[in-house]
Amino acid sequence: MPWFIGGMVGVLLLVAAAAFGMPYVQYRRAVRSTGEAVIAANGLYINGALHVWNAPLAALDGVSLVEDGAEARLVFGLRYRTGIGATEAYTVEVPVPPGQEEAARRVEEHFRQSSLPV
Repeated sequence: MPWFIGGMVGVLLLVAAAAFGMPYVQYRRAVRSTGEAVIAANGLYINGALHVWNAPLAALDGVSLVEDGAEARLVFGLRYRTGIGATEAYTVEVPVPPGQEEAARRVEEHFRQSSLPV
């Protein structure tokens, strides 16, 4: 029995280290990223993280262009299913470089058009 308990404590420590270390890994990935975003019809890659909405349990709720003075950003509303009937919603903000506001409007319009019912 002591060997079993020791093994389970070891597994617990390993899982806890992974759970508590993941935010640090994501932070380091975001800091080391080149700062570019790739927006595709079925996903978004920004700060070293991939967000997809064509997966079976994920969806894109909408895209909006928010212009607050000199700073503009595209806000992607995403959600994914976490359990039976439960969903988790989150947003991803993509900063728009100065002078690229028209391209951001086209991206917003593209996703607005593609979300219309057929």
